[in-house]
Amino acid sequence: MQMQSSGFLVDSLDSLLHGTAFEVYYRTSQCMVMFQCPLDQFERILVKRAFGCCLGCSVRSSANSNSITTFGNSQRRVTDSLIVINAMLFGLQAVSGQKLLLMGAKINSAISQGEWWRLMTAAFLHADILHLGFNCNALHQIGPMVEALSGSARFSVIYLGSAVAGNLASMALSPHMSVGASGAIFGVAASLAVFAYRHRALMGERADFLLKRLSDTAAINFMYGLIIRRIDNWGHLGGLLGGAALTYLLGPRLVAVRPRGTRNVQLVDRPPLPILADRRPERK
Repeated sequence: MQMQSSGFLVDSLDSLLHGTAFEVYYRTSQCMVMFQCPLDQFERILVKRAFGCCLGCSVRSSANSNSITTFGNSQRRVTDSLIVINAMLFGLQAVSGQKLLLMGAKINSAISQGEWWRLMTAAFLHADILHLGFNCNALHQIGPMVEALSGSARFSVIYLGSAVAGNLASMALSPHMSVGASGAIFGVAASLAVFAYRHRALMGERADFLLKRLSDTAAINFMYGLIIRRIDNWGHLGGLLGGAALTYLLGPRLVAVRPRGTRNVQLVDRPPLPILADRRPERK
């Protein structure tokens, strides 16, 4: 039986940010997001997504955005946990003589017979050390941005949901056994793209830059998958569509509002499905 796998190739986080005025932080009580806005909206704006802080602070340098690139930083706990889990399971694969891989890989016949857990477990197993390294590096580069923007709970749902969506698409369209986290990582990349597209009025030209870099990276990965037959492009496509759909539904979707009786403009999180949205009340 042929086994398909892949590694998600991605530019560095610094390259994606490109030294722009787009910086993100996540804390237990707030996420600070810096946007560059068109001058006809806000000349200088620092958005504090504590959902209740006014807009109008001076834009600062994005140098501090490098904090989320550091493994172990408290703002990227879910990302780091996923990387550690992937590495630990790869070690267990080696110790078990690849029995663990056969127990958890996406195998269509096994899933059809009721082993539905494979739609999830396949995303945490890898074919070899290079495969693991590519995917963990991509997650290290993209995951912290989406985790910071979305919050840990929403990021977890997007990652795991994208993993399942990718394996469902692979099950439907590819007969081969497959493993790897790249479907989930495509979903995370799609989540960042949806955020940039949805907030392009706030982010200005930086949204266009980020969307172009993400689309170029996705295109390179899909073309690479057409050349290397062992790569499961259907899993990539399913993960990408799953991540985009989940982000569209769950957010973030930041909307500028002006509470009655005040001159302050606030951002509130109002996605179509607000079950994981920030629910802090608007301040007067």
